[in-house]
Amino acid sequence: MRRFELIEKNAAKFWGIAREREVLVTHWGKIGTEGKQKKKICKDFMVAEQEYDRLIRQKIRGGYDEVQRPTEAVQPLPERTLELVTLNDEASFLIKPKAFRYMVWRMIEIGLIDRHARGKDLTRWDRRAARRAGLEETPEPEHDQYAEWESNWLRLSETDRSAWPGALQAAGWKYLEGSHWVVTPEECNLISEQVGGVTPKRHKASVGQQTWVDEWVAWHKKAAKVGGYIVYAEG
Repeated sequence: MRRFELIEKNAAKFWGIAREREVLVTHWGKIGTEGKQKKKICKDFMVAEQEYDRLIRQKIRGGYDEVQRPTEAVQPLPERTLELVTLNDEASFLIKPKAFRYMVWRMIEIGLIDRHARGKDLTRWDRRAARRAGLEETPEPEHDQYAEWESNWLRLSETDRSAWPGALQAAGWKYLEGSHWVVTPEECNLISEQVGGVTPKRHKASVGQQTWVDEWVAWHKKAAKVGGYIVYAEG
C-alpha cells in the first residue's frame, strides 16, 4: 500500500491506497492511530487503475507527500500562555496558547528547536538560594523573605537559565517547560533569521498565522538589541 502524509499546524494525517485488479482499498486517519479502511470494487481493472491515479493526484494537490515509512505519532503541544520581558525590563510580549502552539510548531518544523531536548533542572538551586537567605527550606511567595530568596535563586541559576544548544538550534525547552528561562541575544538573532527566512515544507501560512510570524520576528529583533529576554509562564 502506498502511503501519503499531511503534517500542518498541530495536526498530522495519513492516507494510503492499494489496488489489486478491479479492487481499491484506501486507508486513512491521524498519524499514530490505526485509522479506517474502505474497499471499493470498480467496473473493471482499467477503471480501477484510472481511479487509483486520480485519487493519488487529488491527495498530492491537497498537500500530501508520499512517504516510505510511517511517521511516528507526535504528542500535541501544550497549552501555554507566555509573557516575554526584555532583560532591561522596558518591553514585553504576550503570546497566548493558539499563537504559542503555531510558533512552536513552526520552529520545530524548520528544525530550529528540538521538542524532546530538556534544559537543566533549575530546582537544584532552590535550597542553596534558601540557605543564603538564612532559611531551612524554600519559602512561599507570601513569606517576608521571599524576595531575598528569589533574588538569590535568579543569580545562582542564571547560567543554567541562559544555556542553549548553540550552532543552528535554539532552546525549545525555554518555551515548552518551566519558567524564568533567559533567551540570549544570540538566540534572538538566530530565531528572527530562521523564522523570518525559512518556510516549513507542505505549509502555507494563513493571514493570521503570518501576522504571528511577523510579530515573533519583530520581537526577537528588538530583544536582541537590549540583551535578550526572560520567559515567564502563566499557570
